Amino acid sequence: MRRNEPVTQVEYLLPSDALLVTRTDLMGNLVYLNESFLEASGYTQEELLNQPHK
Repeated sequence: MRRNEPVTQVEYLLPSDALLVTRTDLMGNLVYLNESFLEASGYTQEELLNQPHK
């Protein structure tokens, strides 16, 4: 089983109206990420697209 532990000790507080939206293909790879998800993740769209949703 994979252990997904925090990479940093920095907490990111989401605005109360933020919606984190992603879409994956049938293999579980990210094919869509909304702006709120990108901002909260700290990664760029290029870094996350076509990567496994962990």
